[in-house]
Amino acid sequence: MLSLNAWKKALQTTVKMLAAESVRASRLQLHQEAEIPGDASTFLAWDFFLHDSQATPIATGLNPHYNTTVQYVVEMDEFLMEYLAQQQLTIELFEAQGWDAVAVGAARLSLPLLLQDFRTGSAVGAKRSWYNLDIVGSKRQTLGRLRLGARVAKPMDKLLGHH
Repeated sequence: MLSLNAWKKALQTTVKMLAAESVRASRLQLHQEAEIPGDASTFLAWDFFLHDSQATPIATGLNPHYNTTVQYVVEMDEFLMEYLAQQQLTIELFEAQGWDAVAVGAARLSLPLLLQDFRTGSAVGAKRSWYNLDIVGSKRQTLGRLRLGARVAKPMDKLLGHH
């Protein structure tokens, strides 16, 4: 049986290994030439690491405001660091059409860039790094720009120094 001090130490180690990362889909500005109706209902969806897919609520117009923040609790380990160092986050734009939705474009955020922002402290704690990402359609045309923010909770920035 573990002593109270041993339990406290084990709990502190576990808490230090966990970090909360958040992604905020703020707003989208679609171009008039994007061939998307001005009254279109759109939403964004993405997959991050080992978590379930996430989506914003539906918003309408050429300048929809999604204002959606998703928080992920992640274990800080080599697997996560490798993922952040080598992958990209793809955010898909969908047009809602009744009960169906059609993918019309996607934006990509370089996760190594995000990892660099974590390391420099510009996206740690209360600070959020903001990225303006082009939404690109199936014909490689730019449909608009997405404003996306990301940050990581304090425990992760201490662990980044060890990796």
